[in-house]
Amino acid sequence: MDRETTDAAHQALGFAWAFGIASLAGFVKYLQRFRSDDAPKWKWLQFGVQVFTAGFVGLVTTWLLSGWNVPDALRTFAIAVAGWGGGETIDFFQQLLRDAISRAAQTRENPDAKN
Repeated sequence: MDRETTDAAHQALGFAWAFGIASLAGFVKYLQRFRSDDAPKWKWLQFGVQVFTAGFVGLVTTWLLSGWNVPDALRTFAIAVAGWGGGETIDFFQQLLRDAISRAAQTRENPDAKN
C-alpha cells in the first residue's frame, strides 16, 4: 500500500474507534435505565437511536479535539464521556458554538475594544 492509502486506513480506523467507544458508552447509559424494579419497556428503536447518537457525538468530539494536540488517553476519555451524554452533549456543543459566534460578532463590532 502507498502512503496515502495507509494514512486513510489509519484515519478510518481512528474514526471507527471513536464511534465504537462512544457507542459503547451510549449502550451502557441505555442499559442503566433498566436497573430498577419499575424499569421501562425495552424499545429497539430507542436503543438504536441512543447508540447511533452516542457514536455521532463521539465522532464530533474526535474532530473537535484533533487539532488541539490532546493526548490519546484523554481524548478517548472525552469521547466516552461525550457518548455517555449523547443528545445532551450535542446541546452543549450547540451552546459553545453560539457563544463563540456571539463573541466573534462582538469583537468585529468594536475593533478598538481590548480583550
